[in-house]
Amino acid sequence: MQLIGREFAEVGVLRGLLCGQGDGLPRTPFDAIEENATLHIRDLTEAMGTVLQVHVSEVFVRDCVELVRLTRDHEDVELGSSPRAALALVQASRARAFIHGRKYTIPEDFFALAADVILHRMRLKYEALAAGRRQTDVLEELLRTLA
Repeated sequence: MQLIGREFAEVGVLRGLLCGQGDGLPRTPFDAIEENATLHIRDLTEAMGTVLQVHVSEVFVRDCVELVRLTRDHEDVELGSSPRAALALVQASRARAFIHGRKYTIPEDFFALAADVILHRMRLKYEALAAGRRQTDVLEELLRTLA
């Protein structure tokens, strides 16, 4: 296979990164942190630890699990979300609560993040798509059952 033009340039960029010769691009996320940055790795790890301490009620957990289950049982959904979606929703909600200065999650966190966490983890049936259904329509329908 012969590479031409843009493909050749892209291969060159990737090879440079693999050999440690990037064009100033970070090779790892930690390479992007500068010594004079306002946030250091220590601050990041402390924030991550604090997020893990954000309280999540049993009701909140059950709602996350129920939403994920509903994606698997809906008639228009071919491939529903896995249990990892519930884990992601809980963790994202904890982080959102932390950002908003709270030590506990609230339903607003759940509803604000559901689309970001769930939509790329489910696939509609062809028939539903042909009928004009959208993933957001199905998710909104599922969220109304939990509201």
